[in-house]
Amino acid sequence: MRRKSRFMKLASMLSVSVLLVGLIISCGSNSSDNGTQSVTYSDPTEAANGASSAKASVDMTSAMSEAAAGLSSSSNPSGYAPGKGGAKTTDTSSIANIDPKLKKLVDGMLASMKTPAVRNAVSKARASKAKVSMSPGAFTLTSSCTDSSGTFTITGTDTSVAGTYVEYTVDIRFDSCKDLPDAFGIYSVTTGTIHAYDKEMAGNAANTRNATIDLTAEKYDSLNLNAHVKTDVVKGTFNATDSGTATSRSGRNTANGSFSETDLINNETGTFYFTNMTGDWTWDFASPVETVTNTANGNFGLNFVNASQTLTLNIGLSNLQNKLRTNTDASIDQWVNGSVTITWTPDLSIFGCRSGRITFTTADATPLHYLSNLDTCPDSGTLQVNNATIVYYGPDDPNNIVITVGAVSVVRPDCSSMEGGICGN
Repeated sequence: MRRKSRFMKLASMLSVSVLLVGLIISCGSNSSDNGTQSVTYSDPTEAANGASSAKASVDMTSAMSEAAAGLSSSSNPSGYAPGKGGAKTTDTSSIANIDPKLKKLVDGMLASMKTPAVRNAVSKARASKAKVSMSPGAFTLTSSCTDSSGTFTITGTDTSVAGTYVEYTVDIRFDSCKDLPDAFGIYSVTTGTIHAYDKEMAGNAANTRNATIDLTAEKYDSLNLNAHVKTDVVKGTFNATDSGTATSRSGRNTANGSFSETDLINNETGTFYFTNMTGDWTWDFASPVETVTNTANGNFGLNFVNASQTLTLNIGLSNLQNKLRTNTDASIDQWVNGSVTITWTPDLSIFGCRSGRITFTTADATPLHYLSNLDTCPDSGTLQVNNATIVYYGPDDPNNIVITVGAVSVVRPDCSSMEGGICGN
């Protein structure tokens, strides 16, 4: 039986999830491939490894989207469910195929967005929405943090016009807000702010959402004399607009920000950044067929500094379009077109980490086909990756994935066997 393993299910590229007050976090912006040459693969295995960069980019975006959804303090627009056509679960393991340090930072940012202090404050902000709407002015709530050390303050203002639009602003301020230690004895003391604005027109004809997050978490080890071990800083500005009907919507999302972690014990700092990211999406539901299209542009990457090295990895998305169509039999067709540009500084090609542009092309007639949304490896389809062709269980070899470069082909039994990483690990 063919194994359906995780790999090229790019579903959820810029999946429409909700950040803070319904803000969608997305991956994209200006093209970063200026002057960068396309990668020319010398063998099929190298091509299979390089293709994992798209999978990792999407998983990172999906993971951040899911975390963002957990911070939502606004109801979702009726008729449109965020994440339509996207993956149901989040997995950041593929990000290690780009660089293990990048995965660690992405996981760190996700954890910072889901700390007990933040979850507790956002939950109370959400619960306070009704009180805000009943207040003639601003509503303010101050509460103790998880272990009663430090406080957070919620200020909300409702400026809605009945029958026309719902509009409100929520601000959360953390003042030395301490969490209880986790299973490893590590606890955080959080300081900073979250600001969220949401305006929803009647009938969800159009919506505007803006949010900023600026939090610093000092990490301490309760099992080691409360030693100060790390400092995490997360900053971001997110904007989203959408409009349409209950069966057809479109929108644009933008994001800028960073997450940095300083390891005080090892004297090293890693920074994950996302710069000038934009995403344009459309969602159409012509019953019973549903189509979601996301087009991403922009840059994200890693900067790592310690006493002996400085490493920078930048990944640019240039019109990377991910189109998902859910058919009447619940199967899914997917088209991936566009490019990812990878730049390593310094040059790490000697280690197999190649800089360059990787372009994905999916012909209209041969999309990546999944039997259901639960499958993470295509049942059929053809994906062009620069000068390589990847055919999933095609008529010439229905039991294998065939990767071809020039006159040379290799076969793989399933998608997991192709996850070598962009550095050929």
